[in-house]
Amino acid sequence: MNQLPKPKKPKRTVEQKQQENLAKGLPKNYGLPWAETDAQQVIEKYQANVAIQDIASDMARKSSSIVSLLKKHDIISEQQVISMGIRF
Repeated sequence: MNQLPKPKKPKRTVEQKQQENLAKGLPKNYGLPWAETDAQQVIEKYQANVAIQDIASDMARKSSSIVSLLKKHDIISEQQVISMGIRF
């Protein structure tokens, strides 16, 4: 039995993905890759004691995305994540 491969979905633009996110009630940049300048901005804001929820709002992301980025860049530890009570 030969199965034909599924046709590939056409690539959506960043703007299309952002519009879909907003239509679903998600933050505008949910699930999109981080630009290096945005990642650096998150780190700087965190180090300036800006609340994670405020950073998430400013960056149109979820709080869990901010925490994940900070953890990836070794700015916060797993223990700090647990103490924050943010699940991701």
